Amino acid sequence: MRVAILLCTAMLAFSQSIAGSFRGSWAGANGGGDFHLSVKTASSAEVGFTIEGQEVPGKILSLKIDGSSIDVVYEFNLQGIKMQSAAKGTLKGKSLEGTYKTTAEGSPVDEGTWRTTL
Repeated sequence: MRVAILLCTAMLAFSQSIAGSFRGSWAGANGGGDFHLSVKTASSAEVGFTIEGQEVPGKILSLKIDGSSIDVVYEFNLQGIKMQSAAKGTLKGKSLEGTYKTTAEGSPVDEGTWRTTL
């Protein structure tokens, strides 16, 4: 019985935090475009963005949700180069926004901000 109560409490806490499909934009030193993040569960999400109008899907490597904060690391391929972005954000009402840093083979490539809404 206690396990069921703890599980329900955890599920309720997640449902009141970051869940849903967020769409918006990103902006950095190397340009900007659309950005989308879909959080299904505390351990399942999808991410992608556009650059120069072209959709770039991301593969989630790690996801951490703590109340209204999210940390997600994802990799993607851009013009044959494997890159990795670390995005951190905070839920504010229906807006989820934050910063990102992108690297390629451990070297900095770009950093900037992103803002989405539910």
